[in-house]
Amino acid sequence: MDQIKIGKFIAAMRKKQELSQKQLAQRLGVTDKTISKWETGNRMPDASVLLKLSMELKIDVNELLAGEEFLSEEFSSEEYVTKSESNLVKLVDELNENAKERKGRGIGTILGMACIALAFMGLIGSSLPM
Repeated sequence: MDQIKIGKFIAAMRKKQELSQKQLAQRLGVTDKTISKWETGNRMPDASVLLKLSMELKIDVNELLAGEEFLSEEFSSEEYVTKSESNLVKLVDELNENAKERKGRGIGTILGMACIALAFMGLIGSSLPM
C-alpha cells in the first residue's frame, strides 16, 4: 500500500468536505497531529478508525485503502470485489509485518537485557573474594 498516496487522498477528501484537520480529528476522537501524520504518509490510520474515517470523508473503505475514488461505472461489481479483496489482503499483510517487527524488537530487547544481566553478574562474581 502506498502510504503517501493514501495520505494525499485523505487530505484531498478532507478538504473536499471542507474540514480542517482539527475538525476531522475531533470527529474521529484522535489528535490533529495524528491526521497530519496520515496525510503526510508517515502513518496509516488504525484499523479501528478506517470505517469511521471513510464515513466522514464520504468514501468507502476500499477507496480509502486504494488512495483513490472509484466511479461506479469504472468497475464491474466483480472487479470491485477483486480490488477490495486485494486492498484488504495488502492491509493485513502490512499489519502482520508491523507486528513481526514489533515482536522482533521486543525479543531483541529481552535478549539484550539478558546479556547485560549476565555480564553484570559475571562482573560481580569475579570481584567477589573466593
